[in-house]
Amino acid sequence: VADCGCDGKKPGTITRLTAKDLNDRVAAKNSMHQVSFLETLSYAAMLGILPETVLICCEPENLSAWGMSLSPCVEVARPKMVRMILNEIKLAGGEFAKTIHP
Repeated sequence: VADCGCDGKKPGTITRLTAKDLNDRVAAKNSMHQVSFLETLSYAAMLGILPETVLICCEPENLSAWGMSLSPCVEVARPKMVRMILNEIKLAGGEFAKTIHP
């Protein structure tokens, strides 16, 4: 999973979390997005079907400014986040190919 995440770190900081890390770190339900994702992981664990779960998240600069562009610090962090995501795909036995979009 790739997402933005608020952890009080410097904007643009990239963090890798596992499902266990999420359960250990989140003490309060502070957004419906967060609750839904965590509940899904909890239900999967209860059913014994929780796959290895990794969340790669980038600390946002500003969550109140909605738009289609990244803030400058997140734009700088984007290549690192992409490299981390592709590495997780490799570690899981997956493959990917670089494509060029017009």
